[in-house]
Amino acid sequence: MRASLARMVKRLGALVGVLVSAVMLGGCVSIQGISSEQQDIVGKLRLTLTVCASGFDDGDDPDPENEDHPGCFDQGNSGTAAFGDPAQLLLGLRVPVGTGVPETISTTPTPAPPASGTIVLRRSSSYEAELQAAAPAAAGSVWVGYLSDPYAFDDGADDVPAQSSQVVVDLALPPSADGGPFVGPLAVRPVVGSRLVNASYPASDPVECGTNAFQISAADNGVCVDSPSAAQVTTSFNFQTRDFGVLAGKATASPGQTVTLPFNVRGAGTLPPGLTAALSATTELPGAGAVNPSVASAALSSGSDTRVTVPVTIPKAAGPGVFDVSVTGRLDNGQTRTGVAKLTVRDRQKPVLTKLKAKPKRFKAATKRKPKRGTNVTFALSEVASVRLTVERCAKRKRGRCVRWKALKGGLTKPGVQGANKIRFNGRLRGKALKARAYRLVLKPTDGARNVGKGARVPIAIRG
Repeated sequence: MRASLARMVKRLGALVGVLVSAVMLGGCVSIQGISSEQQDIVGKLRLTLTVCASGFDDGDDPDPENEDHPGCFDQGNSGTAAFGDPAQLLLGLRVPVGTGVPETISTTPTPAPPASGTIVLRRSSSYEAELQAAAPAAAGSVWVGYLSDPYAFDDGADDVPAQSSQVVVDLALPPSADGGPFVGPLAVRPVVGSRLVNASYPASDPVECGTNAFQISAADNGVCVDSPSAAQVTTSFNFQTRDFGVLAGKATASPGQTVTLPFNVRGAGTLPPGLTAALSATTELPGAGAVNPSVASAALSSGSDTRVTVPVTIPKAAGPGVFDVSVTGRLDNGQTRTGVAKLTVRDRQKPVLTKLKAKPKRFKAATKRKPKRGTNVTFALSEVASVRLTVERCAKRKRGRCVRWKALKGGLTKPGVQGANKIRFNGRLRGKALKARAYRLVLKPTDGARNVGKGARVPIAIRG
C-alpha cells in the first residue's frame, strides 16, 4: 500500500513537471496535412502525413491557430501538452480490416535544429488497444498503432516554421474474399499524440491513455490523441483507389474427364485507358500437364468483367482430392493478381485389402462362460474404409475340394484405417455359435465414396 502511494505521489509530481514544461516549451503535436498517391497503378496506397510540433498559444495573436509558428496549429486537444526532450511520438491509423500495414515507419524531421536524425516508429499493441477503448473502430475496421523511440521533437523559436516531419505510410489494399478487386474508397483516420520520457516514465512502458485519450494522462505523461479533435476522429478520409482482381469458380469431375474451370477478370476504380492484363494459368493437379486460359489477355477498366475459362484434363490414374487451378493477371509494370479455383476430383479408386491373416486358424467359438474365445483377423488397407466380415461354408465338394461356397446370414462391419488393422471374430453369427467344421472368412472394404474393393478370404475352422 505504501509503495503504491509513493508511486502515485511520484507520478503526480511528474505530471506537475509536464504542465510546467508545457508552459515553458510551449509544445504539442498536430497533423497539418494528409495526401495520398497509389503506387504502380494498382499497388499500395502511399499516405503522406505532415506532423508538426506547434507552439503554445499565449494570446498575443487574434488567430490562435497560427500564432507562434506559421503553418502549424498552436495547440492540440490538450491545450498544454508539451513535446519535450526526450519524448515519444504516437501515431494511430484506423483502416479497413485486411489492410496491409508496415511494422515500422521511419521519418526525418526538418529543419534539423534542435534535433536531427531519424525517428523510428514501431507497432504498439498497447496503443492499438487504448485507441480501440477510447474511440472504438466500427465493424470492418481496426486501429493500428505506432510508438517511436525517444526523440527531441520541439517547436523551436517563435515566428518561424515549427519543426515538422513528413510521415510516409504505404498501405496495401485489403484483399477481397472472392478474389475480386478492392472497390474503394479506402477509409483512413490518422491520429497523433506524444508522451514525455523520464525516470518515472520509461520508454518501455505500455501506452496508457487514462480516462480521456484527448487530454493529458497522469498514467502516461502525455496525451494519446493530440490531433485531430474528438469529433474529427469519428470521421475518415476516403481515398479513391484502383485495383483489379481475378474471381474464380469451382468444378467437380472424375478421373479421365476434361473439365472447364470458370474465372472472371474484373477492374475497379479509375484505371488508365488501354490497360490490359496478360493472363496465364497453372494447376497443382499431378499429371494434368500444361493448362491455358481461353484468352491471352483481359482489358481493364472500372467495372470491366472478362470471362475466362481454363480446361483441365484429369489423368485416369488421378487420385481423389481438391486441387488448385490458378489464373494470374499481370500488368506491364509487374503488378499481379491471382484467382484460385478449386477442382474436386471424385474418388473412383477402390480400396484394396491385403495381408489378410487369422490367428489362430482353428479355435472354439465363444460362449457366455468363455467369451474370450475366437481369433484375431489382421489385414492392411490402402485407404480409410469400412470392412464387412462375412462367413462362408462349403456347399459342394468334388474330389475332396470345395467347388461351391455359400455365404451364411449375418456378419459384422468395422471401421478401418489406412495401414494395419485388426478385427476380433469370436466364432458366432447372429448370436449363435458356428458348428464345428471348416469355414472361410470373407472381408470386403468400402470407402467413403462408396467404392467397393475386392474381397479377400482366409480359411478358418471351428473346433468342437
